[in-house]
Amino acid sequence: MHKRVIVIDVSEARDELQVLINPEILSAEGEAEQEEGCLSVPGYYDKVKRAARITRARAGRATAKPFELAADGLLAVCIQHEMDHLLGKVFVDYLSPLKRARLAARLRKKQQPGRLAANAPSASALPQRCASALPARRYSPRGRSAADCRRRLHDTAGADPA
Repeated sequence: MHKRVIVIDVSEARDELQVLINPEILSAEGEAEQEEGCLSVPGYYDKVKRAARITRARAGRATAKPFELAADGLLAVCIQHEMDHLLGKVFVDYLSPLKRARLAARLRKKQQPGRLAANAPSASALPQRCASALPARRYSPRGRSAADCRRRLHDTAGADPA
């Protein structure tokens, strides 16, 4: 059986990891818009509409039978965001074509020779930093890397990949 794994920690001290194996959202309600960012698109943040609450979700743990949970606030956003990664989506897929085109132009500009941003991670570091799913498939079941995400972003915005 194919395993999809999400590891999330929304605690203030960053010491309460939650591991969700083969997560499924069974029901959600409401709509909330929050600013999101992602290591797949470093330094870019924008508002994304998602369900406000996950009223019922199911997942497994490494040492236990499947369990159900409910989530709201940041945990609900994180679960939806990370599940998108498992499906090969990034948060910019929810943006308008105009915003994606502007982001693609911004990324092209940053990638021009001699214009490397001081805080930009190296190309070799991106796939590891963007990992939502765990070891075997670092980005998604389709094996997409951060570079694949950027290429797809350029393609959907109607730009040539750099």
